[in-house]
Amino acid sequence: MRKLGFVCLALLLAAGALGVVYSSWSQNLNTNATVSIAQAPAVVANGANAGTTSATLNGSLTQTAPGNAAVSVGFQYWDATTPGSITTVPAGSVSSLNSTFSYTIPSGLQSGHTYIYQSTGVGFFTVNSAISTFVTNSTLAITTSSLPNGTVGVPYSQTLQATGGSGSYTTWTISPSLTNGLTLHNGNIISGTPTTAGLVSFTVQVTDSAGTTSPGANLTIVINAAPFQLVFGQQPSSTTIGTAFSSNVTVRVLDSSGALVTASSALITLSITGNPPIVTLSGMQTANAVNGIATFNNLSINQAGTYSLTATSGSFTVTSNSFSISTPGTTNQLSLETAAGGTGIVITAQSLTAGAGGTVLAYAIERNASGGFVANVAGTWSLSNITGGLVNIELGPAGDGKSATFTDTAPHLAGSATIHIVWDGMSADSGT
Repeated sequence: MRKLGFVCLALLLAAGALGVVYSSWSQNLNTNATVSIAQAPAVVANGANAGTTSATLNGSLTQTAPGNAAVSVGFQYWDATTPGSITTVPAGSVSSLNSTFSYTIPSGLQSGHTYIYQSTGVGFFTVNSAISTFVTNSTLAITTSSLPNGTVGVPYSQTLQATGGSGSYTTWTISPSLTNGLTLHNGNIISGTPTTAGLVSFTVQVTDSAGTTSPGANLTIVINAAPFQLVFGQQPSSTTIGTAFSSNVTVRVLDSSGALVTASSALITLSITGNPPIVTLSGMQTANAVNGIATFNNLSINQAGTYSLTATSGSFTVTSNSFSISTPGTTNQLSLETAAGGTGIVITAQSLTAGAGGTVLAYAIERNASGGFVANVAGTWSLSNITGGLVNIELGPAGDGKSATFTDTAPHLAGSATIHIVWDGMSADSGT
């Protein structure tokens, strides 16, 4: 009686190529002769798309005792992912002495599927191998479809992504080479600080450890012009400990002409100027500009004192007006004084000779409940309690809104008026 042996095949797919590892089977031709089939690594090629995968299986046959009996070896496989009929590769005769053989799986294997297979022997004897499996990989491809915009002078970093293939991704290539301060780091990270506004366009590919290279993916990075300056839109206002500012603070991104950069989405961070110890700024401290304006919600400070905020984006910074944080139960005051830094006195009633060109300069000063100087603030100016021939145009607010000058110009009719200022819910008046 002939003893039947078994052949066990184990086939693996490696990114864009199927790698195959085999065991061996042996068949007793007589009591003194043994024929073994040892499978060698396969040579397998994948098509570019799912459904065109083909596999070529190579092996060798050796005999350990005399004899020249022919051995016919076949092959069959089926799809375990979407089960169907068994596909059989016809058997072919090979010499029992130091011969090689080959099987080809025709095109039609599906990417990402699991296949079950076994070898068969027919003719002089029949052999059924143990059942084994192989899995086809999905197609190697770049999955990054777009990259976010960058800004001149602002550090940029983005990671490229891929899927499929076999083993690790060994090489990432970009053509043409990156420019404008950007380079490819650590294989798949685009980073650097852009130097010029414009477009950076390129094609990226990845190669896996099996040597398969993905199709190219075309990508573009838009580099926005650097903001010429940051300015506070809505300034922080005085309030009490732990109480949010009355209005959300905003920071605007402007170009060299002073126009709002509506395309900017720059990341802007707020901090307390000087980072004083034990003082904490709470609320939204980091925000991206939307149409050129970053908005910071629910900001508050935990210690009483006089502070300012600093806004930072890359190398650009700006400092806000000063404001005070007071203990609940105390109230700050607004007054019109003769000096900007709190060293002046409250403006009292003054007399000017009509048509003589005299002036009165007033500064808007915020003081705390104890009378201490807090800040020179920017408010809304006007004349009130007007009598005689005085008119509002004789009061000229400064460009920063922190002071105003009343000027007596000829021809001028006699009269009286009070200089009036409104800021942060408070108001103040000069003498008449």
